[in-house]
Amino acid sequence: MKVPVPKDLASKVGEIFKSEGERTGVEFEENGPEALEAARSAQENYFRVDLPDGGIMLHKLRQAFNLQFPRYVIVFVG
Repeated sequence: MKVPVPKDLASKVGEIFKSEGERTGVEFEENGPEALEAARSAQENYFRVDLPDGGIMLHKLRQAFNLQFPRYVIVFVG
């Protein structure tokens, strides 16, 4: 699902997800398409954030993941 963000926050999306992830135990890897393809090929579960600048942040799901985390970050923190 794509969620629009205000232009003035676009450059901060990665920083916001990363800081909230650190606070809540969600570790991100900032990667390109090759890391995403590797996760798909290995059939790993992951959470992905597509950044406005075209970058990708990937969190590999190794334990329970709060499905409300992305909503919380966008609505309450951003």
